[in-house]
Amino acid sequence: PYLRSVWDASTGSWGPWTLYRDAGCEGDGEPGEGDVGAEIEREIKRLELKGSPLGRSPGTAVTYVQTDTIVWTDAEPQVFDLTVLGQAVELEMTPVQFSWDFGDGSRPLVTTKTGGPYPDKSVSHVYTRLETVQIRLTTTWSGRYRLAGSQEWLPVSGLATTTSVDDPLELREYRTR
Repeated sequence: PYLRSVWDASTGSWGPWTLYRDAGCEGDGEPGEGDVGAEIEREIKRLELKGSPLGRSPGTAVTYVQTDTIVWTDAEPQVFDLTVLGQAVELEMTPVQFSWDFGDGSRPLVTTKTGGPYPDKSVSHVYTRLETVQIRLTTTWSGRYRLAGSQEWLPVSGLATTTSVDDPLELREYRTR
């Protein structure tokens, strides 16, 4: 059986243990019924994860072929406070991988690095053709959660993804005279 005790903020103490779910094996009834981890995985699908911010240098609507176009993002986790099966849960989603599609038909650059503004060129791309492109950043997120009052973080199985799209970028070339 599942027992639970609820924190009473007015008295500043825990209440008595009460029966939360009757006896039985976890496999009885609906799959995952009463399983906080399974419910959190369902809840993640309903969350509105924000796409990672996309920075680019130069920051104008134009860049030049045969020069580095530098891109970056950040690795800030997103934290959510949820109620799952009547329990307060803190969920933390952390970016673990970044896939940069530069919009010119080249293979995406997949990395765990966030890059940084100039002069950091750890995540950059050199365009070779004159065209207009849009850069897309697909971020892969892993999650962990903990029940209210617990110090122990538990992993969420599976991963989530978000996609951020930059404004159109015109590719030009320098011409010497």
